[in-house]
Amino acid sequence: MLLDGAPLNDPFGGWVIWSQVAPESLDSLDVVRGAGSGPYGAGALTGTITLRERSQGGALDVSAAERGGVRAAGSASTRLGPLAVTVSGLREVSDGYVPVRGAAAGAADTPLDLDSRAAAVRIDGAVGRTNLSMRAATWEEDRGSGLAGTRANASGHSLSAAVAQAPTADGYGWRLQAWRIDSDLANSSASVSADRSTTTPANDQYKTRRPDGA
Repeated sequence: MLLDGAPLNDPFGGWVIWSQVAPESLDSLDVVRGAGSGPYGAGALTGTITLRERSQGGALDVSAAERGGVRAAGSASTRLGPLAVTVSGLREVSDGYVPVRGAAAGAADTPLDLDSRAAAVRIDGAVGRTNLSMRAATWEEDRGSGLAGTRANASGHSLSAAVAQAPTADGYGWRLQAWRIDSDLANSSASVSADRSTTTPANDQYKTRRPDGA
């Protein structure tokens, strides 16, 4: 999973924290089927999805839902002289629901609450035919796991820069890109008693901080 050429996959577990990118900030996407480990790295064994951020205009969404759900997200672009600046952000909270329903639920069952936030800024410019782009982002997602004493928290930040020239009718184009991603995961799990009244801690992951770059 790429965003403007930089990976979105977590360097620790390979998953994608979807709340790190506000959908309102996206302009388009490409889906490339089949193994793409050559140009895209070892993580692209079954395909690649490339997302592109909007570079003009804006979008805003503010909504509310049942169970304490509130969401606000948006993106906006403007020009400052020769530079185009795009900012985006997301905040979403929810009290969540209890995944075990009815008489089967016990005191050990708790709601899947959520608190997520993300922000990003991208600056684009051009020198002749050469396009320059820099992007910085930060995100955090904290959620309940549905059992007493268990939670999951994922956070991170990223920096990326790209220099490129588009191909012409009589010549090739090229692109150079570098990025750094720092991610941290904390996750606790538990076993539940037969009557679902209590839980016993089973696993506690913390300080899994891991950088990735190219």
